[in-house]
Amino acid sequence: MSSAWQKWLRQRFQMDQQKTLTQRDVLVFIYQQGYLYLVLIFICFVAGVNYANNLILGFCFLVSAVLCISFYVTFKQLHGLQIELHADEVGQVGSFIHLQLYVQQSVAQSRYLYIQVGSQLHKVHVHQLKHKVEIPFYPEHRGRFDYPIIQIYSIYPFGLVRAWTYFYHKHMAWIAPKAKTLLNEQPQYQQNFEQD
Repeated sequence: MSSAWQKWLRQRFQMDQQKTLTQRDVLVFIYQQGYLYLVLIFICFVAGVNYANNLILGFCFLVSAVLCISFYVTFKQLHGLQIELHADEVGQVGSFIHLQLYVQQSVAQSRYLYIQVGSQLHKVHVHQLKHKVEIPFYPEHRGRFDYPIIQIYSIYPFGLVRAWTYFYHKHMAWIAPKAKTLLNEQPQYQQNFEQD
């Protein structure tokens, strides 16, 4: 079942070099605190109906409207963003390689995003037309290094709803072995050369 789910995600959220997030690319659902908020709405509704109290029912509809607005505002945090990826293609063991993420928007507005790449989580505030995020990686082994899948999400404004998307890209790097300098043996080589 999980392999079928991963296959579906990989097909739906493929990315080459550049992608503009449309309605099809953004997923939206209730987040952690949102479930407690739903319980609050349910309790207010039951109390308002049970006691025939219009004030409690009005409060119930007010907090329901806040939840509905949260869906829209959180969705708009990601919708319309243009994401462009650039990655270092060659690296060396023991030195950092970078994945550059360029976030562009057509109209300058504040967007509060979380970018999760592998085990790294970066909190980003985008308020310009173009914003660069550089994500470092420290390869420990030589050979092929596949950059992890990228997830971008937002829980703005109240943390009740989360909007997120994935980027299944094909960026990778070749990692060369670390060069070793033989500092202790260099003077001996120089002395041997001079004697000869």
